[in-house]
Amino acid sequence: MPNFEMLRPESRGGQIVHAKDFGFSQENPDNTEALNRAIAHCRDINAEKLCLAPGAYRIKSGDFIRLEGFENFTLDGCGAEIISETSFFFLLEKCSWVLVTGLTLDIDWDLHWP
Repeated sequence: MPNFEMLRPESRGGQIVHAKDFGFSQENPDNTEALNRAIAHCRDINAEKLCLAPGAYRIKSGDFIRLEGFENFTLDGCGAEIISETSFFFLLEKCSWVLVTGLTLDIDWDLHWP
């Protein structure tokens, strides 16, 4: 089996954005729009990192969390858990050197199999 290496994003001194500034909150019953707003802002300003915060956050809409068109970017969950009502909720497309770390993605199993 050939060896390969996966490169991490390079630090380039870009801005660090916090998802809470866009309404991403444990009290929010559906954080899809808030997280997508934070991600879109990161793309618009060419941010280096998006930070969540520890805790459990709900995703209810059928829309995806979309990481599209990023290069040298980190999504740092900082220990966050995203709980979805759907089984498909995260889209990573047309990206290079993107790191998703410190994040647990889970499904609300009780909703599907009571």
